[in-house]
Amino acid sequence: MQSAPAYPLQMRGLWHPGQGQEGSVADTSREELDKVLGAYGRLQDRFDKAGGLREVLSLYEGLKSELAKVSEAEIEGLTAEIKELVESLLEIDYQLRKVQNLKLLFDEPAAAGNGAAKED
Repeated sequence: MQSAPAYPLQMRGLWHPGQGQEGSVADTSREELDKVLGAYGRLQDRFDKAGGLREVLSLYEGLKSELAKVSEAEIEGLTAEIKELVESLLEIDYQLRKVQNLKLLFDEPAAAGNGAAKED
């Protein structure tokens, strides 16, 4: 997509610098319109990589519509379930570590006993 010209109205032949009375309402209006069209062109340029401003606005509307289908309560409920699951998994992890530590504790005397028997 081409970038907007610095003076869109000039490029389209609709307005020429110095046209009309100096400082007239028409000149001021043309300048304001030129600024607005220039800003709009620059805005379009920013969104070229995403397919242009229309595509970005279309994506925004689609996303807004899809998000409206999901309630805040639904998100909060799922978040609570995930937190509960994580807490359960942490409890299981804690219990497995305790079992591992007990196993190591009970295996130490047996290993020490085997080592003492070899020395005799």
